[in-house]
Amino acid sequence: MHKKFRHKVIYVLFRPFFKVFLRMRFGYRFTPFAESTLKGPYLILGNHTQNLDPIFLALSFKKPIYFVASTMVFNLPVISWFLKYLVNPIPIDKFRSDVKSAKLILKVLKEGSHVSLFPEGNTSFSGQQSPIDIAIAKLAKVAGVPVVIYNLKGGYLTRPRWALYKRKGPMHGAVKAILTPEEIKLMDIETLHQTIITLLKVNDFEAMKQHRYPGPKKAEGLESAYYYCPGCHAFETLYSRHDHVFCQTCEFSVEAHDFGGFEKNYSGFYHSSSIDWFNAQKEALSVKIHQSIKTAPLFNDEDWMLYQIIPLKPKQKMETVSVVLSPSQLQLLGEKTKIILPVEALQSAVQMRNNLILHDKVSDITYYLVPPSKGNSLKYVDAIELSQKELSHV
Repeated sequence: MHKKFRHKVIYVLFRPFFKVFLRMRFGYRFTPFAESTLKGPYLILGNHTQNLDPIFLALSFKKPIYFVASTMVFNLPVISWFLKYLVNPIPIDKFRSDVKSAKLILKVLKEGSHVSLFPEGNTSFSGQQSPIDIAIAKLAKVAGVPVVIYNLKGGYLTRPRWALYKRKGPMHGAVKAILTPEEIKLMDIETLHQTIITLLKVNDFEAMKQHRYPGPKKAEGLESAYYYCPGCHAFETLYSRHDHVFCQTCEFSVEAHDFGGFEKNYSGFYHSSSIDWFNAQKEALSVKIHQSIKTAPLFNDEDWMLYQIIPLKPKQKMETVSVVLSPSQLQLLGEKTKIILPVEALQSAVQMRNNLILHDKVSDITYYLVPPSKGNSLKYVDAIELSQKELSHV
């Protein structure tokens, strides 16, 4: 049985502490959910804004919730053991067809416990909604329980994923909607999928536009997510200092302001919105890949620490490597390592703020790379995705 009595005790003991701590630390307020309106277990879906989202969400509910978490959180010595003992998260592997996880979710619901997950799977770098897989609609169909939609507002503005420092400003969490089993049964999979996407969508820049989010060094860390200069169209030339972002090869200069956007300090072109800037760099990278020779390097970085991931076990450290990516292959090169991975067989993601995960579907091996302090993992994820699209059209 997944449910343990200690989980209820831990939930009751820690809930008051987190209520006060998150109010003081993040300005977080929440609307309690009237749990008496629903009988039995339910599936809670939330939009994903930052790492503490499970705690933010849980405060609106009085009963313990079992959260679905990436298998990556089970690769941390000691910490993983404590997480399993205290809250027993349900592991899911985003790179494999995890039927086992789906069965465990259904089992926990059948036992009468609530389950929660964040369908985006990853927090946003720009503040816009991340893609949501249709598998979540299929799970909701099979579960046969109410689906509770939870919205967090202000989470991105309080701590943009790339930012090194937290900002002060209000956050709020509340249940947005409830989809009953009867309503879900009447929808086809695609309609349910689009309904979930729409209900989970939160644009902090609109929802919290009347609020300021001041903080120290608001631009620092931005080069870990933004790799394209809107001024001269160069790649990998940006650097941040305090509230400002500059380019090494042109006069580009912008300042991050308290509303989550940017103001320019030079006469050239810029994007005032982080979302517009983010989308523009992917478009520019797509053009670069289309015009590139398939074997010519797109990006080449040195001194990345390489690990191999073994599911549900501590990751194995290998050595420091160079990462070389072309539109057709990715190479990991070190003194003892020479790994060549075809781009078409790769799945990739950014873990935590700026670590790179690569899963090779051919060998079924997952690699974990930690870049130097000024490295950028996101450019590899974007380039792999766009290169695969380009290859599919060849």
